[in-house]
Amino acid sequence: MDISRFITCGSVDDGKSTLIGRMLYECGAIYENELKDITDEEINFANLVDGLEDERKQGITIDVAYRYFNYENKKFIIADCPGHEQYTANMVTAASNAQIAIILIDATKGLSMQTKRHSYICALLGIKEIIVAVNKIDLINYDENVFNKIKDDYLKEIANKQSNYYFIPISAKLGDNIVNNSKNTAYFKDLALLQRLKSIEVKNSDDEFYFSVQYVNKVDDKRFYLGQVLSGSLEKNEELVVLPSKQKVNIKDIIYDFKNVSRAKALEQIAISTNKEVDISRGNILCKNEDKLFLSKKVLADVICFSDIDIKNEVLLKLANQTINAKITKVNYKIDICTLKQSHCDSVKLNDILCCEISLDKELLCKEYKKNNKLGAFILIDKYSNKTIACGMILEQLKQDIEEKRQYTKEEKALNKFIRENYPEWGCISI
Repeated sequence: MDISRFITCGSVDDGKSTLIGRMLYECGAIYENELKDITDEEINFANLVDGLEDERKQGITIDVAYRYFNYENKKFIIADCPGHEQYTANMVTAASNAQIAIILIDATKGLSMQTKRHSYICALLGIKEIIVAVNKIDLINYDENVFNKIKDDYLKEIANKQSNYYFIPISAKLGDNIVNNSKNTAYFKDLALLQRLKSIEVKNSDDEFYFSVQYVNKVDDKRFYLGQVLSGSLEKNEELVVLPSKQKVNIKDIIYDFKNVSRAKALEQIAISTNKEVDISRGNILCKNEDKLFLSKKVLADVICFSDIDIKNEVLLKLANQTINAKITKVNYKIDICTLKQSHCDSVKLNDILCCEISLDKELLCKEYKKNNKLGAFILIDKYSNKTIACGMILEQLKQDIEEKRQYTKEEKALNKFIRENYPEWGCISI
């Protein structure tokens, strides 16, 4: 059965939790302990998703809630993202695994700051399929002009050429255009929401096989390498290259779900053994084609900040199972969410979105995010508090400056000093 992962996002009170509750209800995916909530005359769909007590009291989503349902032979995994700006990190975490985004807009309010922020983050994370659901359409008497105005504003101010957009007028509370087209919006001739979700065929960004070693275990004198298939698929007896050592091995066993299987595919957590003993450790990448990965000590990346950051401090960069000392060496610009324009950046604050250069103290195995979202995405961690302070997407590998690579000897430095002191007319610079 095909599986699609999608998120709902947008500003607080736009009706994200209510929409998910409605979809679960229509698809018969309500848990038994929640049935008591739907015996009331008016169902509170949001309570089917907002599981935390604080969420129910405040009527907002705080943490990401994941739910599952089937619709006409297709399986969906939903992540309900918080709408408040202070929970942007939660929204980014959920969006990083999504293939489709439903961006809700309150029909009575139009575009908001969070509409722009979440839309921009979805674009950064490479989500190509965007459903813009104009919710609470019943509160404006299903007005076609208002729906078209919001659609035009979104296309003019937010949409980009890399994504596909589908605009649907809905009422999550009353069920308009959720399963079938509503008689109240006769002007809307496109697919209803669930039909649209079912129709979208999602393609992975990269079908190349990559396996990230998380843990090495020895059982009965045989070494097993545990980790996740980041992308692509693997079969027994196939030859793989271990990076960065470039040793070659053949796969002997593939263990998945406590069973010895002949094949593994993307996102599965597996254990493998090889035909010979070689040095394989945590952080190593196993692949079929080493030429499509690059080793880099400096990268250009888009970064979303989860807290204020002092860029003078060293941080830890974690990508797959690699953890390396890193430092933001240059902030090229930050994005102004109001105008979506680039602007100068003097300091790095919570929720800032930056384009910056990051230097590493040893080489990182990685790939451009647009080619592989598992080997192109990373997080930055504060070395002292161990707190995740940002996430990023690699845009490209940067060559290090020659001066940055060169390490001068004591003799070279002494000669440089001698020349500068005795022959100043030569214009020799200090090293």
